[in-house]
Amino acid sequence: MLFVARGAAFVWGIDPVLTEKQIEALGSLPRSRFTAGLLSQIDFGAQRFDLVYARLVTEHLIDLQSDLARIFTLLKPGGRFVALHDNYYCRWGSTIMPSLRQ
Repeated sequence: MLFVARGAAFVWGIDPVLTEKQIEALGSLPRSRFTAGLLSQIDFGAQRFDLVYARLVTEHLIDLQSDLARIFTLLKPGGRFVALHDNYYCRWGSTIMPSLRQ
């Protein structure tokens, strides 16, 4: 993991399609945790982050405004949010698939 290799104290990966087998395999990575689920459904407790990194994620968020607000509450003071957002109107993105909005 690049972030751990570059000195991150802890990395928490979230993906709604992670399987138990994948999570188990990722469990061998140091200083990391992986969770299958949606950002809006995960209880982070008091955990706050220096960096939230989202690559090819934002185009799939059904409630972009709420999820971005949640991200900013999870940042420590001075923390950063980095999003690589290059496919907003992708065919499978929630921004053009009203059937995903429930």
